Amino acid sequence: MRDPRLNIEIKSMEMSAEARLRSHPGARRRESSVKVLLFKLGVMILIAVAFFWWVSS
Repeated sequence: MRDPRLNIEIKSMEMSAEARLRSHPGARRRESSVKVLLFKLGVMILIAVAFFWWVSS
């Protein structure tokens, strides 16, 4: 007869491994990550331009 605690430990290990795989950058689709990077780059450039405009005025 199997110990139910063992099954819980196995399930916990499987869920942990799946979460690690999902959080890995290579696991995501490349298109969405490129879009996110471009958006972040655009926001950073916008902030830099606004800062320099504020300093110069």
